Amino acid sequence: MSIEIKAKIIANIIINDLMKHVNEQNCKVNELGLEPSDIRWLAELISYEVLNRDKISKVIDHFIKFGGEVKEIIGSLGLWPTYDDGALEEAVDKVISDNPKIVEQILAGKEKALGSLIGRLKQVDRNIDSKEAMSLLKEKIQ
Repeated sequence: MSIEIKAKIIANIIINDLMKHVNEQNCKVNELGLEPSDIRWLAELISYEVLNRDKISKVIDHFIKFGGEVKEIIGSLGLWPTYDDGALEEAVDKVISDNPKIVEQILAGKEKALGSLIGRLKQVDRNIDSKEAMSLLKEKIQ
């Protein structure tokens, strides 16, 4: 990960997540209790697409309210992605068979319709890895 990308992600975490709590609590960023090493680690999780921004926001909100260890919070909130290839393939097959009109759109060249299938997969299991699911959907549909 380049330093520019990492800096941008860290800046987004500070601006979008931490500043919200600073304003609510009328305090300084360093008074929230989140260590710089935690922020760096959360940024790396985003950059490696392990967790997305929404999940990181939930982790930070939980940390600010209850404290604790960031890694444990991710686990207790059930945010770690699942990597059971068999379960993912089964879910992808079901979503494809349950949504023939969307599949027709994709086959007609409307790749944005893949996002709709990803959304339906996330309804089945919110921890499904979107990047892996997208790859499997493309492979199975074409």
